[in-house]
Amino acid sequence: MLLDTAALGRVPREIGLRALGSALMRVSGEPYRPRFERLQRLFDAVNKAGTLIKARTLHCCRIGPVSKRDAIYGSETIRIAREFPRKSRFGSE
Repeated sequence: MLLDTAALGRVPREIGLRALGSALMRVSGEPYRPRFERLQRLFDAVNKAGTLIKARTLHCCRIGPVSKRDAIYGSETIRIAREFPRKSRFGSE
């Protein structure tokens, strides 16, 4: 899922937080929202400079910048992708 962080920053904070939380729920497939404190930190990081310089993870999702080719919203485009758990080195448990 691609997201326009400039548009996210133009709406009231409460609506932006709800939209970001909903996007994370949709991508992760989880039936509950991320923890509010962590969601706020991600929202602030996304809106602070307009883009994320470095990828972050939250709610089984990887949130990060996109290549210029995929930047359909310009430099404010970020990608939210499902992050699958790493395989355990001790076998399945």
